[in-house]
Amino acid sequence: MQSDPKAYASHCQAIVDSQELDFAAIKAPALFIAGSEDKSAPLEGVKYIHEHISSSKKELKVFGGCGHWHCVETPDRVTKEMETFCLSL
Repeated sequence: MQSDPKAYASHCQAIVDSQELDFAAIKAPALFIAGSEDKSAPLEGVKYIHEHISSSKKELKVFGGCGHWHCVETPDRVTKEMETFCLSL
């Protein structure tokens, strides 16, 4: 709510003008954390990216009842999932 309206509009336009990334080119380990109630980055989009990256080490964790702010809404769970993923590398 404290964002400058012109700056916010500029960021939105950058998203509109962007092209889809070559997700298959991503080979680094990746942990995706998604909230089942996220309206800003819906689960379908997260699943799409997860399915299309080429990494041999990738995981998708969906937090039920969680929205867009995973670190604020469920900080302990985010920490646990990140720690577990990093230790598995």
